[in-house]
Amino acid sequence: MKNPIDCPTFRTCNAMLCPLDDEIEYRYWYPGESICSYQAANKGLDWIRRQRAISKKAKNNETCFTLKMLKRHCKICKGIVGINLENDRETEERQWLKKHPEIRKMSAKEKTKIAERMNLARHRKILAYSAQKEAKRGALNTPDGKKVSGYPKQKELWEITRTGK
Repeated sequence: MKNPIDCPTFRTCNAMLCPLDDEIEYRYWYPGESICSYQAANKGLDWIRRQRAISKKAKNNETCFTLKMLKRHCKICKGIVGINLENDRETEERQWLKKHPEIRKMSAKEKTKIAERMNLARHRKILAYSAQKEAKRGALNTPDGKKVSGYPKQKELWEITRTGK
């Protein structure tokens, strides 16, 4: 099935970008327009997921997106803007793609490094919280055996829990 007319939802569908269309790369889509809902045709197509995300977060419904732009695996933030068709389409598209770089995949080493950093931050936060609770209750023994109590010692208390000394 390579023709949009063969699609079972053809008569009710208003989507400008149809996955079954052979000339889809020449078409464009505005965030206010409908998106293909035929599950068998759009199964596994990331650009349709990006269409949905853009339609929720787009700032301006008067700028459009091409298939090349929708296929770009970039960060979709609130207020994302497409291109203006009044200007040269290829130039605008090239500039848009330059402004929206691909999301880089992290290596396993980078992922473990971030996980370690997060665990360390979480551990420090727990230590600081428990130390503050102890200080509010009255007194706290530091690793040196000193007693820390009251509000004026909060900064000193934080240093002890942060450095572990």
